[in-house]
Amino acid sequence: MNKTRWLHAAELFDSWRIVPRIFLGATTSVICWNLTSLVVWYERTPAAWNGAVTAGLTVLTGALAALQGFVFKVYADNGRNWAEHPVGDQA
Repeated sequence: MNKTRWLHAAELFDSWRIVPRIFLGATTSVICWNLTSLVVWYERTPAAWNGAVTAGLTVLTGALAALQGFVFKVYADNGRNWAEHPVGDQA
C-alpha cells in the first residue's frame, strides 16, 4: 500500500471520528449507569432521610447532566468543517 492510500485511509478514519464517538458513547454509558444507581439508592433510603437525600440527589443529577452536556459540546465543537475541507481534498 502506498503513502497516498494510507493518507486517504487516515483521512477517512479521522472524518468518521471513531475515537471521539467511542469516548462519547462510553461517557454516556457511565453517566446513565450512575444516574440509574443514584435513583435506585434513593428509592432504598428510609423515608425519614428523604428531605436531605433529595437535595443531594438533585445536585448530583444536575452535575452529571452538566458533565454530559460538556462532553457533547466538546465533541460537537471539534468536528470537521466540511465546507472548508471536503473528503478527498488534496490541497
